[in-house]
Formats: sequence, structure tokens, C-alpha cells
Amino acid sequence: MTRSIPPGRDAWVDLGLIGAIPPGQGRCFRVAHSMIAVFHPRSGTLRALDAVCPHQAGRLCEGVLDQEKVLCPLHGFAFLLQTGEGSGHAHSVRSYEIRITSGRILVRIPVSPLEEGSLAAEKGEQHIQSLPATRKGPRRKWQPAARGKKR
Repeated sequence: MTRSIPPGRDAWVDLGLIGAIPPGQGRCFRVAHSMIAVFHPRSGTLRALDAVCPHQAGRLCEGVLDQEKVLCPLHGFAFLLQTGEGSGHAHSVRSYEIRITSGRILVRIPVSPLEEGSLAAEKGEQHIQSLPATRKGPRRKWQPAARGKKR
């Protein structure tokens, strides 16, 4: 069953079970044309922000998470989990209202009339994709190449 979303209204989108995001971690989700990062701080209160750092497009769901902020994995820019405001810099990201219903994560997405068809998917399924982390193994510290040696 396809649910119609009234134009200009917000939509509550089901992102899946709360158990899919372990405490102390974040996950990225593609919802229609947006990327949303959902964080599960060890305090237990879930938070949702735009998933892409406005500085250099780092995936915030792969950043270092504490109780109040997430650090971008590329350059360490900090964003407050509750508001999306930058901490110590002028950049900010959008924050989203989030709630848990029957063990499922629901995020409130502002919907413009143009996005309405993207959220109302065929056969009642919503266009949601959980994106895996791209990091494989530990990060290596950058080291300049030794001069005079061939690789």
C-alpha cells in the first residue's frame, strides 16, 4: 500500500530496528534524495543529522562519537548531535527529530512537493538504504614518500 504524503508536510520515515545501530556508533541512511546519519550515543538517546560534512563531504556516520558531538572523519570538524551546529567552526548540518516506536527508529523528514513521490514508494516500501561504512581496517597515518627511493 502506497501512502500519500500531503505536499509541504513532514513525513516520519521508518529506518529499521534500533538494534541495527550499536551504542557508541552511527549509521548512514539514504532516504529519497537525502543522506541522514543516525547516532546511538552510549547515553541511549538517538540523534540524527545530515550525513555529509559541509567542509569536505566526509561521512559523519564514520566519525568519532561521544555523548554530545561527532567529529568528521576527514578533518575532525565537530558537530553537536542535538542541533547540528558546528563546535569551534562556522559550518553546521541539519538536525532531524527522531523517535523510537515499538523498537523501530523513525526520523522526521521535511518533504517538499517535489520530493513527495520519492518518499511514497511502490508497493508500500520506502526508499531507504542503509549504507555500510567504507572504512576497511585501521586508518594509516599519512607519511611523505622517501626521497630518492623508487616505489
